[in-house]
Amino acid sequence: MWSHYANYGKGFAIEYDEDDIKKMAKYYLEKYTQNYKEDYLDVDLFDLFGLKAVDYNSSRLDGTELAYKKIKELLENNSLYRQGRITGSKFSLDKKTFNQIVLYKDKSWEYENEIRLITPNHSIEAQFGLVGSIKPKAIYLGEFIDFNNEYTICSIAKNKAIPIYKMISSLDKKRFGLKKREINDNELSRIVEKFESVNFYE
Repeated sequence: MWSHYANYGKGFAIEYDEDDIKKMAKYYLEKYTQNYKEDYLDVDLFDLFGLKAVDYNSSRLDGTELAYKKIKELLENNSLYRQGRITGSKFSLDKKTFNQIVLYKDKSWEYENEIRLITPNHSIEAQFGLVGSIKPKAIYLGEFIDFNNEYTICSIAKNKAIPIYKMISSLDKKRFGLKKREINDNELSRIVEKFESVNFYE
């Protein structure tokens, strides 16, 4: 994954406890249903949202056809609502279509075993919604991370007492791979002190 998501080892990865994420998402959904009951009156939010495994599939979703059908449905419902023939007009997706949009990925990526945190967001202006804040279980620095990011992340890890590791190439002659090496407290202090006086913005 380091080549795909961390710029060939120049980035970092954060590990969270799965139970912590589930508790955080559950609390968020409970508060959401209290504040925006009208949004999902006929939907079980706890079934639709939360931690979900990606569905790797060889078939593609026709987004153009879906958009056409949903816009047509919305216009028809609005017309019926104005005529007083229905009590409310609502734009909604069935569970299967919703999952196709947010969880489908090409089968060639199946080796990733990706899990996504899916949550509702009431504000259409906000690209991302704050779900909550939990302490990471560990942080992993890429093998080729630059000193600016290394200093910043090590400072945070030291301040918040989060275990931190550095990825290194395996020297095993028979197989490719990476190993993790824990950065102990003394080394962490040396890294932070080493870069404290550096002006990163010169």
